[in-house]
Amino acid sequence: MTPDGAICLAILVGAILMFAWDRVPADVVALGVMLAVIAAGLLSVDKAFAGFSSDTVMMILGLLIMSAGLIQTGAVEITGRYVFDLAGRNPAVFLPLIMVSVATVSTFMSNTAATAFFVPLVIGYAAKIGESPSKFLLPLAFASILASSVTLISTSSQPGGE
Repeated sequence: MTPDGAICLAILVGAILMFAWDRVPADVVALGVMLAVIAAGLLSVDKAFAGFSSDTVMMILGLLIMSAGLIQTGAVEITGRYVFDLAGRNPAVFLPLIMVSVATVSTFMSNTAATAFFVPLVIGYAAKIGESPSKFLLPLAFASILASSVTLISTSSQPGGE
């Protein structure tokens, strides 16, 4: 094994142990790994930070900012209150209601943005009724993706294509 390979393996093992130890936040460990790879000379600074210039990373960052803004302005709370009044504590009513809502919004705008709007609402509802959010998030994503291919003005997912 080359010295660079041994250094890389040591950094990888250290990262795995830190992730398993779970006392340091995962984002701090990931940033530490990137800095360790740069400090060890395995990657140049340009190559190490190249992933942050990706369109996908920028889109996810924008969606996180948008979701935080929607939560801070109260838009999610108002919508959530309305949906909770309609569905009550019955998941059999909530799930079709939320799926139709996200599908309707997703036909006229980006399905990713539509899903980003509804995710905090779904997580809040699941917490209020004591259910796991995963029971609602996957159907939410499916409804959003399915409806995004209905109109020409929405954004459909095209696997393998750009």
